[in-house]
Amino acid sequence: MPRSSVLAEERVTGIRRVYVLVPIAALGSETICLQPPMRLYDYSEVPMREMANLFKAISDETRLEILVLLLLGGELCVCDVEATLGITQSKASRHLRYLLNAGLVENRRAGVWMHYLVPKNLDQARVQIVKAVLETVSEDKRAELERKIVSWAAEKENRGMTCGAS
Repeated sequence: MPRSSVLAEERVTGIRRVYVLVPIAALGSETICLQPPMRLYDYSEVPMREMANLFKAISDETRLEILVLLLLGGELCVCDVEATLGITQSKASRHLRYLLNAGLVENRRAGVWMHYLVPKNLDQARVQIVKAVLETVSEDKRAELERKIVSWAAEKENRGMTCGAS
């Protein structure tokens, strides 16, 4: 398959837009089309290392599941993540720390328990990434995670368990 070639570049309101010529093999000809730019945010304002760490944070399936859980369930304790996903406490904590270091979640201590949530004041780059994660997770996976967190919350309440919730 032939590679795409850059047709033109332009700068509009500080955002670099690249238009690409893409061969359309399915039409059986040399027909090409302009692919519109996919940029929604000017990521040039975010340092490259920070962006790399951000994308590393969402490059793991467990961390993606944790992020979706936090978006569905609001503030969750490490034990909630552990029980819902069936992972160890150390694995849950490590993945949450990764998301915290990437600026995708924030935490608060309540006694010996750590609670995590997606902050309301994310910068625009992180908002776009969180939106993309939510939009790409299948409805089945979202329903499965929601069912698991609701089931765990009911079990936790029946057992009289608390995680230092305020």
